[in-house]
Amino acid sequence: MSKAELIINKKRYIVSCEEGQEARLTKLGERLDKRVIGLAEVMGEIGVERLFLAAALSLLDELDDAEMDAGVKSLDERITAIEARAAKALSDAASRIESLSAHLERAH
Repeated sequence: MSKAELIINKKRYIVSCEEGQEARLTKLGERLDKRVIGLAEVMGEIGVERLFLAAALSLLDELDDAEMDAGVKSLDERITAIEARAAKALSDAASRIESLSAHLERAH
């Protein structure tokens, strides 16, 4: 195990991580620091615990929105695929009807 140093709201934290993940964890820590500082500016000094809770909830809210957007996009893609298959089926049916109609006309 390796360790990464994070500074969140002017406080130093040492966090264990997998070997090679230090830089990624440090970047994530920087993003969390910006989030916590932004919340502190809006909410005031309400304590580290509450700031971290507010940051976690706001991040989860964004994640939830992103997951819903992804689900909607996935659903839209499925609908588009179904519409394309339906259009092809209608086109194939129209071709068959035209072919049968031509065959019947020749028979008369």
